[in-house]
Amino acid sequence: MAYQLVIFDNDGVLVDSEPTAHRILSGYLTELGFPTTLEESYHYFLGNAGRTVHH
Repeated sequence: MAYQLVIFDNDGVLVDSEPTAHRILSGYLTELGFPTTLEESYHYFLGNAGRTVHH
């Protein structure tokens, strides 16, 4: 049987994007005038959708 579709699940199993996302987010917030450390970014936004940052 030949496969017609292969789906890769990249929610941390193959690629952990969380560290990179938080490094960029903390820098972005700091540039906007909201000084944010990497640790604060993890604390407040870990596991949340990006839209929660803009509320």
